[in-house]
Parts: sequence; structure tokens; C-alpha cells
Amino acid sequence: MRKIRFLSAVLLLALALTTSGCGSRDTEREEPSETNTMQTDDRKVAFVQKSMNTYFHRLLDASLRNDTQEAGWEFREAVADYDQTRQNQQMLNFCAGTPDVIVAASIDKDGINSAIEQINEKGVPVVLVDTESTGGQVSLTINFDNYKAGKMAAQEIVRLLTEKYGEPKGIVCHGYGSEESSAWKARKQGFEEEIGKYEEIRCISADLKGDPEEARSWLTGVLADGTQIDAVHCSSDHPARGLVQALKEAGMWKKTGEAGHIIFVTIDGDPFAGKQIRGGYYDGSVVQDALAYGDVLVQMLDGYIFSGKAVPVGEYALADTWFGTYEVQEDERGRHAVIPPYYMNRDNVEDGRHWYKKAEEQWGYAYNDSPDTETEN
Repeated sequence: MRKIRFLSAVLLLALALTTSGCGSRDTEREEPSETNTMQTDDRKVAFVQKSMNTYFHRLLDASLRNDTQEAGWEFREAVADYDQTRQNQQMLNFCAGTPDVIVAASIDKDGINSAIEQINEKGVPVVLVDTESTGGQVSLTINFDNYKAGKMAAQEIVRLLTEKYGEPKGIVCHGYGSEESSAWKARKQGFEEEIGKYEEIRCISADLKGDPEEARSWLTGVLADGTQIDAVHCSSDHPARGLVQALKEAGMWKKTGEAGHIIFVTIDGDPFAGKQIRGGYYDGSVVQDALAYGDVLVQMLDGYIFSGKAVPVGEYALADTWFGTYEVQEDERGRHAVIPPYYMNRDNVEDGRHWYKKAEEQWGYAYNDSPDTETEN
């Protein structure tokens, strides 16, 4: 199992000297200590997941569960199945049991606020993962740089169109997710702002609602109109399977280098994306490391939040990941531990640090390719 390595005698001494200031909002940079879990008993972590209906969300859940339990803490969880009212009630139910922290993946960035505010009144820390809130006091949000991911996907498509035509031009089909999700909204903004810089690129966009069948139906309709597309982008690998199905049914599923190949770039880097990249069908995927969330959560709880300390802004190392380091940043909503995106293509797809490789080969989580076996609202 992956370990967080921040061992240094000097840093441990610094931590010991600052422990007497528990609860201080001092923002000077400190390193988290590996020893904090040995000084506390029976830490309780409660997690409310938005859904378990996709591979990514199941692996994010597994990363939080496995890493907190490896730290010796009790882990309890509930699943809201994309019902914000239900998620709020689950959070409040956990709060009544006085956990040391409540962790949630928000469904609606506005709708979750009332639950956070009530938990704030009880003095229980709240940490959000994957998606954020617009209200309430949150100790930390652990999220992905979704805006940058969307921008990177657009930049790669522009590069490939330029390679194809000698200039940035063509028709791009862009499938995005519900804007109620702060993550999907940021990906959409990043992609559309970048692609919009090029006058000769026409972008056809649609809300796929995270559903492979919705994606399949939409792209089938675009192709039926006789539109000659050059590229496809999907802001999540899960609904992207429906776009793959539409291209197959239209006889347009071609490998790179074959006549009629449609440029195909996604976001998330799950096992399906890895398989398509290895096979030569996808050009690439911008990766969101689902397994990094648990490592970051334990690192921040152990080093700061369980001690009542504000998480310092700065750079942190994370072993056994492609990106190696992440940053804690601050904005008007507080502190964010930002997992950085990176690009996976045929040059690096076999690297063992990709989360899809670890999930299948080390953690034993098999992936089902059928677009009908998983749905996401």
C-alpha cells in the first residue's frame, strides 16, 4: 500500500514546537507529521459519497476507505445516489455521532450549504472531495484542477487538428456534464474558452448528463445530419463510452493513422480510456488520479485538521503518483488541495503510476466495458 513519506527530524521538531498552538490560524508552512495518528485514539471519519454508479466514484471511495483504515481510523460511509436532500440528511446523521471529521463529495455546490452550516454549529470539521460548496465553513476541499483539465484537452485537440490540416481548423463535438457540478462546469469552461480562440474550429456542444446512452444518442444525431466531424471530446470517460458506441455504429471507429480516424480526447484516464489508448483508438486522456484523494485526505487530517490547525498554503509531495507534488491554494472559499491534471497517451500509457493501472492490477478492481452496466445522473 502506498505510504506518505514526510520524515525529517527537523520537521518533527518544528511540529512539536507548534502543537501548543492548537487551533491557531497561523498560515506559515509546516510539514505534516507521520506520528500524529499514534498520539490519538479511535479517530472517526464519516464519508458521504454522491454515487457509486461509476468506476471513478467507486475508486475514489475505495481510496478514502483504504487509506483511512490503514491509518488506524474508523471509517463509516453513506451513499446519496445523486439526491442532495438525502446527502444533507446523511451528513447530519453522521454529525450526531460526533465523528472527528465529515467528508463529502457534494452533488450540488449550492444545495449542500445548509448541511455544512449546521455541522459548523456543532464544531465538527468538514472536508469536501472532488466537488466543492458555495457556502459554509470547510476546513479543506480536495479537488482536481478541472478548468486546467478542460483547457489541456482542448489544446491537444488543437494540436492534432493542426497536425492534420496544417492549421487549427475543423469540427469538434464536445460533450460536457451538468453545470450543477462545479467540476463539470469548470471542465466545460476550460475547454470552450481554449477552443474558442480559434475562428476556424467549429465546436458542437451538448450536455450529456453523465450518461453513456445520452451521449450515444446525441452523437448519432449529429452524424445522421451528415456533419463531417474531425474530433470528439468528452469531459468524463464514463459517458464517453456512448460516443465510442455511436462511432462504431456509424462505421467511423478507426485507429490513429487509418483513413477516417476521428481525434478522440477525454478527461479522467480510467481503465476504458487506457484500453482505447493502448489499442490506438483514443489519442489521449487528461488524467484525474482517483486514488490520490485518499492519500491527500490522510496527509491533511493527520498533519493539520485533527490537531485543529489550518492547512498551510504550499507544495506537498505525494509518492507513487505520476505528478509527484500537489499544491494547497487559497481563494474566497478557503483552502484547496489541488490534484494536478496530466496527459496520458500512447507514449506513457503503460506506466505503473497511472491510477487505472493500480486500480486494476494492484487493488483488484475490474472494469466492465459495457456502456449499459453503469449510469450516472
